Amino acid sequence: MERKANIKKWIFFILFILLNGLNCFLCTTSFFNNNLSPFPLNGIMILNYIIGSFGTSLFFLGIGILIFHSDRHRSQYLLCVTLFNTILCFALCVFVYNFGMMFSFKNLKALNNPAGEMAYEFFFDALLSLLANAQYLTLIPFILLLIYYFIFLNKKHNEIMDASMFGGFKIKKIFGIVILVISLLFSSTSSILYSARITNTWFEKNDEPLYGIQNCGLWNYYVKDAIDCYLIPDKLSKKDKESTLNELAYYQEKERTNEIDGNIYGNSQYEGCFTNKNLILLQMESMNNFTIGLSVNGKEITPNINKMIEEGIYCNQFYTTVGIGNTSDAEFSAMTGLRPTGSTMTVYENVNHEYPTLAKDFKAKGYQTFSIHGNTGVFYNRTEVHTNTYGFDYHYDISLFTENYNNYNNYIHTRIADEDLLTETVSLMTKSTKPTFAFAVLVSCHIPYEEDSNLRKVLDTEGFSLKNDVKGKLLRGYLEHTHYVDYCIGKLLDSLEENNLLENTVIALYGDHGGTISHHDFHRDASIFNYIDNINNFNDMNWRNLDKFAFRKITQEIPFVIYDCAKSKNIIPQTISKIRSQVDIKRTMDSLFNLDTDYYFGVDILSNEPTIHYSPRTLDVISDYGMISASSLKTYPINNNIIDNNIKDKLQDIKDLALKQKQLNDRLLKNDLFFKKQE
Repeated sequence: MERKANIKKWIFFILFILLNGLNCFLCTTSFFNNNLSPFPLNGIMILNYIIGSFGTSLFFLGIGILIFHSDRHRSQYLLCVTLFNTILCFALCVFVYNFGMMFSFKNLKALNNPAGEMAYEFFFDALLSLLANAQYLTLIPFILLLIYYFIFLNKKHNEIMDASMFGGFKIKKIFGIVILVISLLFSSTSSILYSARITNTWFEKNDEPLYGIQNCGLWNYYVKDAIDCYLIPDKLSKKDKESTLNELAYYQEKERTNEIDGNIYGNSQYEGCFTNKNLILLQMESMNNFTIGLSVNGKEITPNINKMIEEGIYCNQFYTTVGIGNTSDAEFSAMTGLRPTGSTMTVYENVNHEYPTLAKDFKAKGYQTFSIHGNTGVFYNRTEVHTNTYGFDYHYDISLFTENYNNYNNYIHTRIADEDLLTETVSLMTKSTKPTFAFAVLVSCHIPYEEDSNLRKVLDTEGFSLKNDVKGKLLRGYLEHTHYVDYCIGKLLDSLEENNLLENTVIALYGDHGGTISHHDFHRDASIFNYIDNINNFNDMNWRNLDKFAFRKITQEIPFVIYDCAKSKNIIPQTISKIRSQVDIKRTMDSLFNLDTDYYFGVDILSNEPTIHYSPRTLDVISDYGMISASSLKTYPINNNIIDNNIKDKLQDIKDLALKQKQLNDRLLKNDLFFKKQE
């Protein structure tokens, strides 16, 4: 009887080790996370992962042997550990779904947001959507272990369960200590092997949580990550600093040799064509490029933007560069021409630098400069960052409306309606005799895209509803909110005309990031994706059979449009299909408006210069040759290219170039290599 009972106990302990290790492993796979591109596994990685995970499980088992006297309480303790590990794995999958990257302790700096309560409010607003797409398979290990416990071990008044299979107090203590020592040996061995594996590689000086977890186990990696984040300063050696400054010198040259094709490029032929004109730079919340030109049962989603594209410049291969900072990261890239690191909140971690910025360049030319947003100015620390770091004369927030307009109540989801924000932007422009650079950051099209009475009034007036056209609630809400933003842009043009500003104003608009629409949402409503007038390259796409990797590319694509409001255009209307991204905005505006700058990050969008885009979140790398994941090395064709061996070799070179660029970019942000502000 006792022997059989002990066998059942051992089976429980073995299941504890196997199920928890498997759960942690599956969190690093695309089986649990569609948005993830795991690194290719090899025998050494798998063995090291097993060693690290086994060591972690033994550690918890050893603690249980030392603390608890009976096997019943010991088993209950291990159930609690499994529950905690299950919650951790579940939360990681939710995080990956939302951000497309694996969690790092550096991400916690996002909680430093001075408007923390509002940040949590946004999170809980979106929670239902996140939970609807969560990976509930992570709960299975705990459920299985719980079932086993109640069937085989939870026998009331069972003396064998109330006893200890590890002997009396002294023997149990020795046994527990031995288990702990063995666990630490396994865990430290795994960590040492991982450190040796990344020595003299890109990963040695660049954080990549997914790669670390795949190599040494989830718990092992996060212990190392916490130590690195909170105890070890991230500073360059003197040698690395000198080498980084030498690389930085490359970006001080307007004309330079391109690292992709070896040719020399500078700015485009349109340099200076908008000199002394007003610029409204419009950042649209959650605007994906697949909405442009989309018609659902004859209902255009973006009719006003479509008309602007006919007479302006449109990039149909334009990508967001955001990391964990989402909207604030998009603002950072547009203003500086640099990318965020991906894992840290740039607006808190890397703002006390003397960055070259677009606002400073316009101000140096005698422009009035301001930014405006419909939320509180402490959110993302905008009031301080936009004026002190980016160099705007003013940052206007929700208080502009609440203090100047009695009983203002045209809120959309608690923020100022985009229509009113843009109307106020024009009003502010009329109050200055100087030319104006206005940076308007829209916010109405924000996840979870729920019903809003003020927004619905506008849509009803427009006779626009997708209630009977789109099955998915999230996608339907997203497309209706997108149509509202397009309506607001139409009202902006009307307001400019009413105030006689059209002829001397240029509008450049782009999305900040994607709309967080899931792969499942696309599949469910694949039949609605019909496009008009070949505005973009989605006409021939098979949405129903959309590959997950291709889907990830589409979710990173955002629109970019330059529209000269004057009747006589200085630039020939055209669609640009070369790869471009948010880091190219600053250089392009500097060129078009004939502004002086010290650094030339990115490329002039209107030039023929080839460039690449890499995602700070996912390490997806996109070029005119194709797309490659710097982690999984999976490839995807672009512009009808066929991925043959020559293209694959070229994509490997492109991937290496992207990692080189990311290392330089992140060093510039982390190590104060620009001149620091004088207090």
